[in-house]
Amino acid sequence: MRLSHFTTTAALSAAILIAACTPKAPVEQTTASTPTTVSAPKVDEKLSPCPKFTDAPNPGQVEDNYVIYRDKLRLNDINGAYELWQEVYKVAPAADGRRNTVITDGIYFAEYFMSHTRDVAEQKKYEDQVFAFYDKIQECYPEGGYSYARKGFDGFYKYKTRYTKAEIYELFEKAIDIDQDEVGDFILNPLSNLVVERHQTGEIDDAEAKRMYDFIINRIAVGKASAKTDEERERWGIIEGYAPERLAYFETVAGFFDCQYYKDKYMPEFEEAMDDYTRLAQLAGYLRFGGCADTDSDLQRIVQRANEVRPVVEDPKNSCFTLLSDGKNKEAASCLEQKYNETSDEAKKAQYAMVIAKINYGSLRNFPVARKWARLAAGHKSGWGDPYILIGKLYASSGPLCGPGTGIMSQRVVWVAIDQWNKAKSVDPSTAAEANKLINKYAQYMPNKADVFMKPDMVDGKSYTVGCWINETTIVRSVK
Repeated sequence: MRLSHFTTTAALSAAILIAACTPKAPVEQTTASTPTTVSAPKVDEKLSPCPKFTDAPNPGQVEDNYVIYRDKLRLNDINGAYELWQEVYKVAPAADGRRNTVITDGIYFAEYFMSHTRDVAEQKKYEDQVFAFYDKIQECYPEGGYSYARKGFDGFYKYKTRYTKAEIYELFEKAIDIDQDEVGDFILNPLSNLVVERHQTGEIDDAEAKRMYDFIINRIAVGKASAKTDEERERWGIIEGYAPERLAYFETVAGFFDCQYYKDKYMPEFEEAMDDYTRLAQLAGYLRFGGCADTDSDLQRIVQRANEVRPVVEDPKNSCFTLLSDGKNKEAASCLEQKYNETSDEAKKAQYAMVIAKINYGSLRNFPVARKWARLAAGHKSGWGDPYILIGKLYASSGPLCGPGTGIMSQRVVWVAIDQWNKAKSVDPSTAAEANKLINKYAQYMPNKADVFMKPDMVDGKSYTVGCWINETTIVRSVK
């Protein structure tokens, strides 16, 4: 049996969209739009230990009230449904013993009433009710880790003062310990963010981060393989678009990944980089950073080709590009910055600035610094589209940094990315093919009209400023 997500108010729906099924949980929980049925228990069926319909003084009346209030919910008669729900919850919080519907409907009511009051004390009262209901789920259906996962999820996205980041991390750990590879997919995006943040602050070491990294990547693989519906496949696509990108931070941590990781990820770029000395040096640097030996056949192929296309002006014994090829990315960037400052040649300044931008994008993953150098590169060479192509890629990769990984707050980065690619085409027609390819790829990720409608500060065709580290003004665009 499974535990699926519950319906919330429209104002809360964006964050809840990824609250997917937890297959290992012991009950099936319907939503307000799901037809209500109550069936008799099977022989030897294990039911909830909490009070059920059959334990009520008037079982028939309680079951009738359950069916009626669920119907009222579907008709959006919230107050009428709430009155009857209270009567059912008093005597049968576990419903028929198989599903947590009555309890999670309590969460729905609490969040609904919370969204309709401005009184801070009242809001806090309803928030406490929400988490009390999660405790009730754990009490009545203790086999699964759903309530721990949901507490962490809500603490991360909605009730941000309730738990510390460390406490949210612990809640996710509890859910994983219980549900393992069937833990709710909705925790993977916030967990990815927490793993990176806690590693950056030194709260977890490489070993713990690697354990969580491996779990998340494996959970995505298991989920994708088991997805049966278009909705499930779409949800896993959203998660796969966020979590691995956020976790790519660990590519900057020496020794975190092995040689094979970098070969699997970056060798497919070799053919496209055949005539680009800078990219070849960077590819060699990736493999060396991952610990590949100089005798590795793939590394040797890259180095050989790099030597064939090495610019004559580059001294292989005294070159910033040699540092880059050796995987010494920070040193290479510093070396190139020094050369940038020492020369007055605009063409060389443009080249050095662009390589520094690429290092900070691909190797150091410092997006603000990458953009700074890309803009400098554009300033030194007019009619050059490459810097804008790179800035667009920086923006398109920022969904995990500027939003939860799903929904409009992550999707909005596509607008500013497409702006940059259009600018690249306008100043440099030679970049049109690459720009159009990127635009076609990412246009599908723009938010839909319904999501835009729910954001009062966003209106189709009107100006909007994407905040986060980007801080660019763009035009709101949506798809059907």
